[in-house]
Amino acid sequence: MAIPSARRIKGAFGVMGALPTNYIIDRAGVVRYAKLGAFDLADLNRLLVPLLNEPAPTP
Repeated sequence: MAIPSARRIKGAFGVMGALPTNYIIDRAGVVRYAKLGAFDLADLNRLLVPLLNEPAPTP
């Protein structure tokens, strides 16, 4: 899967300047969470499960 790098991120989440920097993007393409450093499994479950339970956006 090829994902082009973002040149600009609008909104409250800008370039954070650390590696790794993780962004969680919802099904509508909205950045919902950003974090410097790695996620652990508990963080991922706490953040992703509610998003996965949201209905998919209608086109």
